[in-house]
Amino acid sequence: MTAVYKKFFLMLGITVLLCISASIVWSETKLIPLHEYISKLDKPNGNQYVYTRCAGHFLYLAEIFRDKREEQQKISDKLYGDSIIFTNLASVILYLKNGDKKLSNKYIEEKVYQFRDIYDKMSNENYLNRGNLISEFMKKDISTCHLQRKTIPKEYVDLLSNITGKDFK
Repeated sequence: MTAVYKKFFLMLGITVLLCISASIVWSETKLIPLHEYISKLDKPNGNQYVYTRCAGHFLYLAEIFRDKREEQQKISDKLYGDSIIFTNLASVILYLKNGDKKLSNKYIEEKVYQFRDIYDKMSNENYLNRGNLISEFMKKDISTCHLQRKTIPKEYVDLLSNITGKDFK
């Protein structure tokens, strides 16, 4: 019976340590504004990190705009479509570097969801502190991502629309 208790407390201790380490990681996650990051780049367009971060941000926004009302749903669909475009571009850029399509897609998808979670955490903190879901920091990143979206060639967007059967225009 004592072996069962020892195992229980060991697992409890491990769980507590994992929770503490996860909270430390989250509290240390500091993003610089995306426009500042881009201003430091030699080539401001076609950057894997920028595309991945924009994909995560737009995915988060698509989720909060998801609604039964038609106008809200249209906004959500557009944001989700832009998230897919950014995700695909980031995956292609990584694939061109490492030559492994499956690994590239998996890695970028994980990063997109990590950024979505970071923006969700920022939004929750801002809501608790200021009563708004979208902080000034997030608004600036939305604007930057919107500008990045405009730099994506129309041919790529059309091709992705044809492949998926969705209108990303």
